[in-house]
Amino acid sequence: MVTTKQNVSLSFRDLHASFNADGKYYVIFNYAQGRTLQQALEDGKFNLRERLQIMKNIFAQIFLLNMPECFLYEVLRKDNIVVDDDLGIRFNYYFTEVDYYWKVQEKDCMNRMAGLVYELFAKELEQKSSRELMKYARDMEEGRFAYLWDCYVAYDNIYETVLTKSEQQEMKPGRIWWR
Repeated sequence: MVTTKQNVSLSFRDLHASFNADGKYYVIFNYAQGRTLQQALEDGKFNLRERLQIMKNIFAQIFLLNMPECFLYEVLRKDNIVVDDDLGIRFNYYFTEVDYYWKVQEKDCMNRMAGLVYELFAKELEQKSSRELMKYARDMEEGRFAYLWDCYVAYDNIYETVLTKSEQQEMKPGRIWWR
């Protein structure tokens, strides 16, 4: 199959082209330069507000790009997510499980998102400092959402609450509101 205007989502702009040559199939994606989410998390410089925004921006990119699940599955790795200085998100496409891609379902992508939730909010989840984040992470892990969109809606619903509590310094373990 060759990439044409008829068979590619116009919103999935990261796919540059695909073609057959010399008996092989080639796919060309845009490359995003910058710090990966993995590098950024290792630096440990993001506060909760920034990590909340990063998660929101990851969801935004997923829905803006409207990519096939096999590509989405791959980009939802910390080393394929690029975070710019304004917390904007871009993706890189390094394929490591090619034989599996044609079997990927939305649930697989949701499991990858659950892993990102645990990575981004590890401190808060470990300290049990946010009921909302704990419930959301548990719901993700237990597969309580039917679609990726449901995961986003649930996240969006807790986003402002968690943000407000963090700004009011209510996100410390052992606070009276937690008990």
